[in-house]
Amino acid sequence: MGQALGDEVTGWTAPRRPDQAAMEGRLVRLEPLEADRHAFELQEAFQGHDALWDYMPYGPFTSGSAYHRWAREKEGAEDPRFFVMRDAGSGKCGGIASYLRIAPEAGSIEVGHICISPALQRGAAATEAMFLMMAWAFQAGYRRYEWKCNALNLASRRAAQRLGFSYEGVFRNHLIVKGRNRDTAWFSVIDSEWPALAEAFAVWLSPANFDAQGRQRVLAAGSWQALGSQYADQPVTHLPGRILAPGFVDMHIHFPQTDVIGSPTDGLLPWLENYTFPHEKRFAAPDYSAQVAQFFIAELLRNGVTTALAFSTSHPASVNALFTEAQRQHLRLITGKVLQDRHSPDGVRDDTEQSLIDTEALIQRWHGVDRLGYAITPRFAPTSTPAQLRGAGELAARYPDVWVQSHVAENLDEIRWACELFPRSRSYLGVYDDFGLMRERAVYAHCIHFDDDDRALMRDTGAVAAVSPTSNLFLGSGFFDYASADRVGFRYGLASDVGGGTSFSPFHTMMAAYYVGREGQTKPGLSLSPQQLWWQHTAGAARALGLAGVVGNLQPGCEADFLVLNPEATPLLARKTRQARSLDELLFALIVLGDDRVIEQTLISQAKYAPSA
Repeated sequence: MGQALGDEVTGWTAPRRPDQAAMEGRLVRLEPLEADRHAFELQEAFQGHDALWDYMPYGPFTSGSAYHRWAREKEGAEDPRFFVMRDAGSGKCGGIASYLRIAPEAGSIEVGHICISPALQRGAAATEAMFLMMAWAFQAGYRRYEWKCNALNLASRRAAQRLGFSYEGVFRNHLIVKGRNRDTAWFSVIDSEWPALAEAFAVWLSPANFDAQGRQRVLAAGSWQALGSQYADQPVTHLPGRILAPGFVDMHIHFPQTDVIGSPTDGLLPWLENYTFPHEKRFAAPDYSAQVAQFFIAELLRNGVTTALAFSTSHPASVNALFTEAQRQHLRLITGKVLQDRHSPDGVRDDTEQSLIDTEALIQRWHGVDRLGYAITPRFAPTSTPAQLRGAGELAARYPDVWVQSHVAENLDEIRWACELFPRSRSYLGVYDDFGLMRERAVYAHCIHFDDDDRALMRDTGAVAAVSPTSNLFLGSGFFDYASADRVGFRYGLASDVGGGTSFSPFHTMMAAYYVGREGQTKPGLSLSPQQLWWQHTAGAARALGLAGVVGNLQPGCEADFLVLNPEATPLLARKTRQARSLDELLFALIVLGDDRVIEQTLISQAKYAPSA
């Protein structure tokens, strides 16, 4: 018996090499690189985003002239053959990619040198650009289409897999790039896979798949038995044993406290003084803010959070960094510059007048852009002068569709301090009302130590509570009174409150909320049902934020932010969920035993692929 030698290839002819013909799509035009025509426009699109070049063998470029010199060397070359992405909507150049390692004799071609500006990143136009290049290759007769990237470049690896490439492994010690070792991850699509993949691209890129803002929305929800016949012509993704769930909504989290989480303390005020304020000083530096923002957004997505209301710091640089990264990832995010012009150390204390000027400038720059929203953000009443709070209230009146966020009634020492500083106000919560900061889209974290007058004020003004159980337990602040909130009738939802909170995981937050609800020594105790807990972190939180029907559930018309959950992510969880006899038992098992390992995939409604590779 002879050795296996592989299938014989018959009837195949080596394809032609890529030429300099442009490729036209509905959303993007791919033009062969010309330095004089494209370089300065591309450099403008890439300017200020040096991280785009982290995994590239060249860049960043300090000027348009420097990029022009690089482009002049590359234009007209056969391998790599560069193409520029011109967005059909704006008419602007926003990205570049190439064919390389072109081997017609083997039927192999690679896509690489992909660099896409934040304005085009992860957008439908970028996806179409990748589709056009792949389509040309297979239509020309190539058998294998490759994608290679630094094995540490997780964004590129995810992009490859989302675009339909199969992972083939890692070549260790493959290259030295910019003086550093590079292990290279390999991916490919082969010709037999292309017809099905092309059909999936066509469906995804169809205009019917996007609303006027370019977002994907849920068209229908129900069982496959009920809906399958309506969508018989659509490609189907099979997820046996998995659960589809709406993305989680986190109503209160501190972006600059990412590295403060897990810091020991004697209580809220010492924790602020010893850990939080010293760390937040670092966010005056744009580079540091950008680095933390990248990690923070990735951690939210890893834990299944697709909408978040977040604190930044008093530095505009922190706000710009967080909005920039959220926009790049198409997370629905609301944040704002912290206002704190007194009782704060140097480095985080801001100037009253300048803080309000900066706030308005940030509102005008970011609010309503893509999926971003602005929140006027007094840290808490004691750290703002009456003048600053008055200015914040005036901005809230001038911009009624922005959010307001702050803290209230978290800690008894804090309450006494606030009452000493504002003796004319009825209560700590009343301070915010006195300055015009109680209204729809006003979100107050904690709301623990309330009386019924406070609860009625929340209800009557439309303000809502961000319940932060892991933080309240960690700092020993007290317990949110669910029974009294429901009795009076004001709205609330769940929040992680990292870094006073102890986990990014919504499962940990829901479990802590169950503990808080059960506590019956200082307030009425009750057992929150698993469905109620889940609702507080999805549709209930969305409703509290004024985003009902937009995010938080999978009903038709909602933005298609959803999760793929694995109910058997750990041996103990698998053993427990297999015994579940009802939805409540299944959900409660996930709440009690689940963590980030349960989140198998996080998908965003503006799922836009192809970051730099």
